[in-house]
Amino acid sequence: MRGGLRIGYLIDHPEYMPQLAQWLFQEWDVILGEKTPEARIKKLKAHMNRDHLPIAWVAHANGQLLGTAALRVHD
Repeated sequence: MRGGLRIGYLIDHPEYMPQLAQWLFQEWDVILGEKTPEARIKKLKAHMNRDHLPIAWVAHANGQLLGTAALRVHD
């Protein structure tokens, strides 16, 4: 592994949005009530912050998305 695991703000890695939205849609669509991955992208955009909630981070290595974490005011 050349780059190692990195964690960064979602706002700094918008290239991962489509894959992240697809993953979240596949795993949580029943709970989140979204009809398409595109609907999840719209909600993820609200998490593109560095200094206030909601906020999201992505874990990645060597250009590959590995996971995500988020904080919201009410969860």
